[in-house]
Amino acid sequence: MNSKPQEFIQLLMRYKNRFPQESLIASFVDLLQSQSNCFSRSCFTDGHITASAWVVNQSCDKCLLIKHHKFRKWLQLGGHIEDGELPLAAAVREANEESGLPMTPLSKEIFDLDIHDIPANPREPAHRHYDVRFLLTTWDDIPIRLHELVGDPVKWILLSEVSKYTTERSIHRLTDKTTSLQQEIR
Repeated sequence: MNSKPQEFIQLLMRYKNRFPQESLIASFVDLLQSQSNCFSRSCFTDGHITASAWVVNQSCDKCLLIKHHKFRKWLQLGGHIEDGELPLAAAVREANEESGLPMTPLSKEIFDLDIHDIPANPREPAHRHYDVRFLLTTWDDIPIRLHELVGDPVKWILLSEVSKYTTERSIHRLTDKTTSLQQEIR
């Protein structure tokens, strides 16, 4: 096993210590142990690991969401991990590409995990994304510059208004975690 899966398992174990009630950790570990190429976009047997960014502004009262063209839903920024890239670096890169904004991780630790089904499309069979999410921040007063290849709308949304944009349970979990974090900071 190379160092990327070992480092990732260590991240997962620290996540488990912080959020012992969450049950997805075992599924991530199983994927890591059963699929040597689980960080590759071409791993479709059980799915593959993706990286997302839960981006909040400096005061942690807004989040940055993208209206995903394929799924027609407001979601967190993120995407696939490039060869040799660590998940946190992928989350930062994806968030920067999709918004044009400079990103700073608030922590190197995992903020959230999610597993979701991706329907078949002309280029890929149906598969699962094992999504690891990191907490990033940027300034909400810098203009968003859309990447020409992405082009999906990206918008700052007040945490208190996220439910007006999405019913996705995992997005609401991210919002709840951010609200708890705000309370810890105060």
